[in-house]
Amino acid sequence: AKLIDRFMASLPDGQTIDMTLRAAKLAYLKDETLESKALMPWVWGAFKPYGSMAPVPLKPVSQGPSWLVIGGGLLAVLAVLLLLLRRRIPAPNLPKL
Repeated sequence: AKLIDRFMASLPDGQTIDMTLRAAKLAYLKDETLESKALMPWVWGAFKPYGSMAPVPLKPVSQGPSWLVIGGGLLAVLAVLLLLLRRRIPAPNLPKL
């Protein structure tokens, strides 16, 4: 988790993906707080970049309301309306088994 956290934190720097992963691995290996088991190559060596190595263009986060928030609000209102309608309609008398 520490390696991936460092990798993700370094992505906005504008370096290529392979160089960012290399820097994250080197910083991970220099971390003195890790146990000796965490420094074994099978822990950190499995992470390899695939595909385009171009820097990731990160867009700024929008401060306005997103469709997810609006959709969630509409679903909440719909759920409340359905609960209110359910209380008004009496339950049918079903035979006991």
